[in-house]
Parts: sequence; C-alpha cells; structure tokens
Amino acid sequence: MSQSSHVLTEVLTAAAEDNGEWELPLSTEKLAAMRQVMEARAESLDEAFLGSAFAWMRKAKGDKLDGVLWGGVFFRGIAECVCM
Repeated sequence: MSQSSHVLTEVLTAAAEDNGEWELPLSTEKLAAMRQVMEARAESLDEAFLGSAFAWMRKAKGDKLDGVLWGGVFFRGIAECVCM
C-alpha cells in the first residue's frame, strides 16, 4: 500500500462508525477525529493523497458500489479540507 493510500485509510477509518461504515452527514465527533488525523498527517496531504482519493472514487463508480459512491461526497469533503 502506498503512503498516500495508507494516510487515506487512516482518515477514512477515523470518520467511520464502529461497524466500519460512514454515517453521513458525519457527526461532530467523527469530523473532529478526521480533522485530528489530517492535522497529524498534514505533511502527507499532497497531490498523491488527493490522487488516491479520486482513484478510489473512480473505482467505486466503475464497480457500481453505491455505498462507496455516496462516500464520494465524503471524498470531496476531504479534498476541500486539503485545499483550504
């Protein structure tokens, strides 16, 4: 697993519920957990990280994984946080 994929997995895990799925919109606690991971890994939030997020979205769309596609909204939120 590439470094950017590993960091993306950390961010997504921080935002997931105990069952491993995302409940959107994210709760205040999950948003805080996600931001905490992103702040701790700020040096890794680069173009490769965003590329991993977009590649994951494209794969989910191609595989017709509706739950992960709904997560596309989530991935766009990650991209917005990184670009701020």
